[in-house]
Amino acid sequence: GPSPRRSHKSWPLPEVAGSFAFTKGEKFLMGFASGLSWWDPEKPNELVKICDYEPGLNTRPNDGKCDRQGNFVIGSYNNNHREDKLNIAGLWRLGAKDLSLQEILDYRFRCSNTIAFSPSGDEVYFCDTPTKAIYKFKYSPTGALTDKTLFYQMPDEEPGGPD
Repeated sequence: GPSPRRSHKSWPLPEVAGSFAFTKGEKFLMGFASGLSWWDPEKPNELVKICDYEPGLNTRPNDGKCDRQGNFVIGSYNNNHREDKLNIAGLWRLGAKDLSLQEILDYRFRCSNTIAFSPSGDEVYFCDTPTKAIYKFKYSPTGALTDKTLFYQMPDEEPGGPD
């Protein structure tokens, strides 16, 4: 039979966005270069800042996902990682209830990607793309990540990286 009609919308953004999350209502939670903000497409040039993001570092928000409790887990991107190769980016969780930003990984990296949760929500997957390694961690909606184990190592001879 005929396929259902689908619609889509697009909006110009006020600055570079690394990720977003849907919220109740019309606003989005955005990981903008200037920090984490509420953004309403009906008022595209107005940002309501939640918090700064890694102030003083040459980073920006990158990959982000919500856990089952509505917390936003978001990783960073070293804007100059291809040249300086510095591990200065962090992995964070924005609390759904209190909007506090907590660093949840005990080491720094270059380029966050592949954030994903297990169906049960008690494990999270994460990759620092230049390493080509995806790791699995035990996840708690209130604590730091623990029990790091290698989930997948992309062969060096393969082009690209997990994204």
